[in-house]
Amino acid sequence: DTSTGRPGITVSEPRGAGLNNAVFSPDGTEIVTASGDGTARIWSVASGLQLQVLTEPGGAVLNGAAFSPDGSEVVTAGDDGTVAMWDARTGTQLLVLRGHRGPVFAAAFSPDGKEIVTASEDGTAKIWDAQPVGTRSVLADPSGNAFYGVAVDSSGHQVVAVTEKGAIDI
Repeated sequence: DTSTGRPGITVSEPRGAGLNNAVFSPDGTEIVTASGDGTARIWSVASGLQLQVLTEPGGAVLNGAAFSPDGSEVVTAGDDGTVAMWDARTGTQLLVLRGHRGPVFAAAFSPDGKEIVTASEDGTAKIWDAQPVGTRSVLADPSGNAFYGVAVDSSGHQVVAVTEKGAIDI
């Protein structure tokens, strides 16, 4: 942020892979990036140093990543149709959610951290329990358009999913 007189930091993948997404942690001290090389990386905002590498076991491109509300976990969205939840401090994969039939472009936690919402090229947006239970709700675009983004309001009661043709409130 050059408006504060502080120089900004630059983060880049060590192997030169493209970055597909970057999101701040809830307290603003860290950034998680999702990359074309199948990794999500957690970076320190203060130093620019890499703190953790989350490596997708199958090597699938990661399109999105987001922190849980308390910053202790990260969710990633993969080109292989999977969504994974990780321990942000240890890098341990905690959960893999399968059920999309196409690349997942975005994933986010609900404000209480109990659900994960996802958006996929397969024309569905899903609400999942953030534990090994399964899908709670599925929204399918009647036209079969891909979903590219999702967000949850601060109350946790409304979800919006973005298609190439507009936004749909779930």
